[in-house]
Amino acid sequence: MTLSEYLSHIRKYVLRDTTQPYRWPDEVVVPRLNEALKRVATRTHSFVAADREISIDAGEPFYDLDSDIVFVHSVSLDGYLGVLQPSTEAWTPDGFTENRPTRYTLDRETQTIRFYPIPDGAYTAKLRVAHLPAKLSLDDMDAEVEVDEKYELTPADWVAYKCFSDPDSDGFAPGEAKLAKERFQEAVGEQKRDVYRMKTGPSARVHGQRVK
Repeated sequence: MTLSEYLSHIRKYVLRDTTQPYRWPDEVVVPRLNEALKRVATRTHSFVAADREISIDAGEPFYDLDSDIVFVHSVSLDGYLGVLQPSTEAWTPDGFTENRPTRYTLDRETQTIRFYPIPDGAYTAKLRVAHLPAKLSLDDMDAEVEVDEKYELTPADWVAYKCFSDPDSDGFAPGEAKLAKERFQEAVGEQKRDVYRMKTGPSARVHGQRVK
């Protein structure tokens, strides 16, 4: 669905805002749609790309991640079998050992990835990541709205929640806002479970603070 088509759906079926001048102009609706898509992406990790690469240099363990990456599912080294082990700073030594990396850690605050051991040569890391969708703009109304087809209309409910929550406006409707937010949260929860089950299989279970 293009941005133009999505906006038409929101106005006709969600906001009931079809008479110009609109209560909520496109300049208000589109940023809220972008916010909705970001929330879906960060909570569900459903926007996945397997083609991100990092050129690793000898002696340098730290590298910046693309700003749109919200989670790294796996990392492998081009030309080598298997994947690197995800780890944490607490479980990763601070030594000066140099060798082919076997694990990695992530730092969300600095949006970086660290390889361990310290690389002993040049490698190409291939990342499978969850990322944010492309930002929508009024300058490109033909752009595709990136969203899981099964939950295509979920972001519209977040837009409705934000719009109906605008105080001192003709469209202020706290009851409708509450219902729209609940629909959004329920759909995101379902989508999150779908993604989790696809990654772990039907027999995954929680045990203590770990998932098996």
